[in-house]
Amino acid sequence: MKKIIVPVDFSQQSEYALKMAGALDLKHDAEILIVHMLELNQSLNA
Repeated sequence: MKKIIVPVDFSQQSEYALKMAGALDLKHDAEILIVHMLELNQSLNA
């Protein structure tokens, strides 16, 4: 495992996912890529 991609939206679940990615990083010496996710407004889907 060389890279771990973690989607983050500042929720409690994404904080937990980031902590788990950190634990995996220490175990496998991987690179963590954090991607900020945001919800698009429904009017943009027209």
